[in-house]
Amino acid sequence: MEPLGRRESEEELHLVAVSLHPSRPKKRKRLAAEEVAEPLLSPWTSLVPKSEVVNLDQRLHQEIATFVDFVQQTPQERTARDNLLAVLQKMLRTRFPKCELKLHGSTVTDLSLPGADIDMILVTAKEMSRTEQKDALHKIAHAVKTALLADHALVLHRARVPIVKFKTLPEYGSLSVDIGINNTEGLRVTELVKAYMSTMPCLRPLVLAVKTFLAQRGLSNPAVGGLGSYATTCMVLIFLQLNPSGRPTDYLEKPVANESLGMLFTDFLFYYGLKFPYTTSYISVTSGKLLPKESAQWITIAPDSPSALVIQCLVNPKNDVTRPTSRIGEVREAFKAALATILASALPVTDENESESLLGSLLGLRESKLQEREHIHALVDSGTLSTGSGLASATPLSVTSRTTTMSELPLPRRQEREGAERNARRTRAEASEDRA
Repeated sequence: MEPLGRRESEEELHLVAVSLHPSRPKKRKRLAAEEVAEPLLSPWTSLVPKSEVVNLDQRLHQEIATFVDFVQQTPQERTARDNLLAVLQKMLRTRFPKCELKLHGSTVTDLSLPGADIDMILVTAKEMSRTEQKDALHKIAHAVKTALLADHALVLHRARVPIVKFKTLPEYGSLSVDIGINNTEGLRVTELVKAYMSTMPCLRPLVLAVKTFLAQRGLSNPAVGGLGSYATTCMVLIFLQLNPSGRPTDYLEKPVANESLGMLFTDFLFYYGLKFPYTTSYISVTSGKLLPKESAQWITIAPDSPSALVIQCLVNPKNDVTRPTSRIGEVREAFKAALATILASALPVTDENESESLLGSLLGLRESKLQEREHIHALVDSGTLSTGSGLASATPLSVTSRTTTMSELPLPRRQEREGAERNARRTRAEASEDRA
């Protein structure tokens, strides 16, 4: 592996070694623990091409490139997503004349992982007050249940950005959806991220790798103090802007030709695990640099959290993207431990270890998400994906009739709905944590 450049002081390497045995983490919230407990798989490791490699950096690059190819949205997933968008658009226009339903977030920027939430924004003909938005979200929730698009829908009207959450029934692909109203900030952020991606070829692979790494450890959900997708993207953006390890420009601009993704991923872990000045500085992607926290009056940090990560929003300079993130200490420890794992693998490539995965233990996908992808592929390939025909004639079911209907369902279908109920309970618990 190429030396760590000008950064390899004895003290720094000692810190990396110590991170192999990190201190016992604080007790995590129940929801995060449940997420981590689910089986994690790394099927992409078997797809890494066999080739002659010289060092660890090249092996890491090959694995990351293969991982990115594996997790990108498939044609079937895009078909299911676009189908649902059309179904919802048609249904909601009967309740909100002249409205337009738009996709935004990682689904649009191509930074989503298998099974990720599909973010949508309902743009209405006129602006709405907070109370009107709440009422509209309840109407949307009622509509998706009445039309039998989903068994449950949860309205989070107290969130900073109010949304309604639901998961479609299996015949629509079991897609998880978040719908907000008139959130133009989200649309603007999406366009800016797309613009950055067009000039930063390293952005997408690094964001996907870091998001997966955090999700595997239950650290990607802001509702339980983790780092959300937007915050993670900003962290990678400023990392590439600063290039703190002083890598050649070609390594950032031509990562495929220079096989530099592995090196940059290691640099990212080193920077945010050991070097980033959490206490004194905040991230300003718009400025392309770190700025002193004391210079920004909009920053509010609890006295007992001086090392809180602060990231300035790309479109609202007085908004801290990481305000819900309370577990940055765990994130840092995770980065350090991952770096130590990689450095411990810095061995000469031999016939015995050439086929071993270096990132298999660091980048795993939840088994349920892979199963959802297989389900979508089966629906689309077989032509059985529901297109919502007859939604206009759907009538509400009473609680009594719905219960009776469920009890008469075949066992597999009943299990599907029971699973949906469990997911709804978890979503309500998540919302409660978020409000707390």
